[in-house]
Amino acid sequence: KKDHGKVKAQGDDFVFADGTKANFWGVNINAYSVFQSKKKIETLVNSIAAGGYNLIRILDWDSSFYYPNIFGYNGNSKDVAEEQLDQFNYLWAKCKEKGIYLDFVMLGGRFASKDVVDEKLTDEEVADISQGFKMEIYIDERLQESTKTLLKQVMGTVNPYTGTTLADDRALAILEITNESNLLTMYDDSVNYQFRSEKYRLMAQRKYA
Repeated sequence: KKDHGKVKAQGDDFVFADGTKANFWGVNINAYSVFQSKKKIETLVNSIAAGGYNLIRILDWDSSFYYPNIFGYNGNSKDVAEEQLDQFNYLWAKCKEKGIYLDFVMLGGRFASKDVVDEKLTDEEVADISQGFKMEIYIDERLQESTKTLLKQVMGTVNPYTGTTLADDRALAILEITNESNLLTMYDDSVNYQFRSEKYRLMAQRKYA
């Protein structure tokens, strides 16, 4: 396959480094679909390619809704599991071999835990944080730094199957900061987000009022 280089946005279009317009037809690859045996990953990627897709959207890789996730089975939402990182890397490598690009959602359904920040959270603080840090990520610098640390490890580790980091790999076409997260509504116009605690409400008021 011809290497057109990395993808970039140009006006309303995606274009490759050599000027070729990029068109993507993709599917979601969610959670534990990422973390499988090499044989199952190969079957999955071959099926995606056979369906004519050239992009996968990887989300909820960090979500404790599903096990294993990038943290394995440990449930602390902080320590990346070596086995699951290897599975993630293998999936990306096999996609690259087939000319399938990646749309990587950097924050999906990550859960809070006491260990998610370096200075440890209290039980009350854990209870205050919504699944996926949907609102709190905008205002809590501890959660922001924890997320950056996780992403540096996942995106900055050299993939042994490609010899590149995800951050530098031409297979990475799109980065999404977070999934289904905003300060207005949850999933439709009738359900309003609300902070779980007065502490976070006041923190947001001080930051943005």
